[in-house]
Amino acid sequence: MSKLALINGDIWIMDDPGKTCESVLIEDGLIAQTGTTAEVLASVERGNPPYYKYMTFDSQLLDNLIQGNYPKHNTVRVIDLCGKTVLPGFIDTHMHLESFALAMLQVDLKYPLIKDIEDIKDALRREKNADGRWIVGNLYDHNKLTEKSHPTKWDLDQVSLDQPILIFHISGHMVSVNSKALEIAGIDCETPDPAGGRIERTPEGEPTGVLFETAFNLVIGYIPPYTREEKASALDKAMALLLEKGITGVHDMGVEDYTIDLELYQDIYKQKRLKTRISMLYPYASAEKAAFDLEDCTSGFNGQLALNNDFIKLLGLKCFSDGSMVGRTAAVKKPYRDGSGNGMMLLNEDQLKKMAGLAKDKNLQIGIHAIGDRALEKCLNAYEAVLKNDAHNNRFRIEHCGIGSTEAFERMQNMNILVASQPQFVRDFGDGILLNYHGEVIPWIYAYRSMLDKGLHLSFSSDAPVTDPDPLLTIRCSVNRNTETERPFCPEENISLYEAVKCYSYEGAYASFEEDKKGMIKPGYFADMVILTDRLTLDSLSSISVEKTLLAGEIEFSKEEGL
Repeated sequence: MSKLALINGDIWIMDDPGKTCESVLIEDGLIAQTGTTAEVLASVERGNPPYYKYMTFDSQLLDNLIQGNYPKHNTVRVIDLCGKTVLPGFIDTHMHLESFALAMLQVDLKYPLIKDIEDIKDALRREKNADGRWIVGNLYDHNKLTEKSHPTKWDLDQVSLDQPILIFHISGHMVSVNSKALEIAGIDCETPDPAGGRIERTPEGEPTGVLFETAFNLVIGYIPPYTREEKASALDKAMALLLEKGITGVHDMGVEDYTIDLELYQDIYKQKRLKTRISMLYPYASAEKAAFDLEDCTSGFNGQLALNNDFIKLLGLKCFSDGSMVGRTAAVKKPYRDGSGNGMMLLNEDQLKKMAGLAKDKNLQIGIHAIGDRALEKCLNAYEAVLKNDAHNNRFRIEHCGIGSTEAFERMQNMNILVASQPQFVRDFGDGILLNYHGEVIPWIYAYRSMLDKGLHLSFSSDAPVTDPDPLLTIRCSVNRNTETERPFCPEENISLYEAVKCYSYEGAYASFEEDKKGMIKPGYFADMVILTDRLTLDSLSSISVEKTLLAGEIEFSKEEGL
């Protein structure tokens, strides 16, 4: 029986503010005991189940244990935390794991590496090749470019007229392509806008190469898919980075073409290479496609439901009601200040009701992407129509919840609607938000204090690859809401340090119906934990980092060699 004891620490149990313990004993991937150092070491010394309250130990025993001189009847390791904080493993409740991994294979166009359109062209030129394959870039942010505009086909044509080029916006809600890519996709002046999307055009009707929302699906299907080996290797690197940040669980929301590679995840799991627990909401562009898969007993969706386990779990459905805040396609009630309109609804209220009804009928969870206040209202109308008076146990979700209101939060509380949101958006995109939204709207943007005061279940996430999957950075952004240029962003919506940690631990477990086994440090729970480099306080938050990450009781990341 393998055992690990963490002693002399500041261990946050997470079932009550300020409640901590000194030590924890881990056995075979589960938390066996929490308590004082004396209690835990007494269990180690005796080699018995920890059913008693207290036994004494001497300093020589402690020294021997730390030095590796273990009792013969135990295989045990003891780590002296020296007062450092231990937290439950972080759970990122809204990210795109496969997209995050594949972005590592694409041209990095993220600010501050890229500051203008010329930088974009230079980066893409370095990827030109003789065989004419697609050049794919990712994570450009037009709001941070000197030009404050999207690159057009005329910009990208200067890189190549022969090789097709596509670059993803950082929001994931729009792309820019060159003329060759438009030619391959057959997009010209006569091509109609698809439902839920828009092809940007000149006044004369000529496509500019900028494709919004579902319009980019007209192109990306022509990009040759990555091989299974390329995907698996990229996922290995992505999961290693997540462990380095203390993330032991993610909620995967799918990739650009509305898929999740379920078979690949299962293959990696069978090979014992899966280094994060994955819960999934499978993305669908229409209720019709979702209904088809749910009724087909041979579909990948139903096949995964039958394989659900503690590492890979399909929870239900995901869909989009509107677009992006930074791209100004989020559906808002009050028009954007730059005159670009009120954003876009990608599904109407009737379609949203059909999606929610499918989830309800099949006893599945659903998460609807809703950023603008107009979109949120439509989603809540759909949820109320479907849930009626039977809502508490469904745990339907709103992804992002960018612009709220007192009325909306009260409606959500009445239905036990969960929120998965991203505090880093305030830091990374806050300066642009302050410019493009009206003053009376801004106080309701990512209003976390108001959400918690209304009793909502709020979980935190990165939306990676949109933002860096760094929970400690996210926590900083929620307790001190400043933009990238250090402008205060509605500081009255700051939350406490404990609340922020809870949003990245317990609430993540609650969002996947696993609060009885994850998100807290209690006997019987998974031994998914994070050891920090110091004691966690508001003062240390700016400099603290992850020292070790434990998944199922195994140290999967450590800053120290050989651990």
